[in-house]
Amino acid sequence: DGSVRLWDTETASLARSFQLQRTPIYTVGVSPDGKWLAYGAGSRDDPAPKHVRVIDAETGTALGTLNAHDSTIRQVRFAPSGRLLASSGLQEDVRIWRFTKGIQGHSYDLSGQQDTSPEYFAIHFMDDRRLLTEFHNRHGYRIWNAEEGSVVYDYPSVSDGNVNCVSWCEGI
Repeated sequence: DGSVRLWDTETASLARSFQLQRTPIYTVGVSPDGKWLAYGAGSRDDPAPKHVRVIDAETGTALGTLNAHDSTIRQVRFAPSGRLLASSGLQEDVRIWRFTKGIQGHSYDLSGQQDTSPEYFAIHFMDDRRLLTEFHNRHGYRIWNAEEGSVVYDYPSVSDGNVNCVSWCEGI
């Protein structure tokens, strides 16, 4: 319905609600300090470029729009430092947004860095430099150096089905 709702986890009550647009919002990420929310928007049926918007988590005030995707935004994730934001679309595109002052910054595209263009479904920052991605059409996982945009490791998949979420834990 185009809204984002924030819940108080101690009371299980609605803390804030922001009506942000008329089209669906598919993903929301919270900055590590809790000050920003990033959300992915855009509809498959809408030919306009899809976007990631960043808002103030307290007031809902728009801080900026990041345009670069050609497909619906599937996931947004902040790095632990809050300096990087990763976004993935439904069509072979992962972007890394580097923030220098506020949300001003630049992005680069991780897709097309290798000899194939995988469809990325799941993204997760392992730490401030490494980004774990799952790609559907090659059935595998990739770890990126998010600062440089280079591949660190490629792993084959251990599953024949779709993976919609990935996570990482050091030391296991």
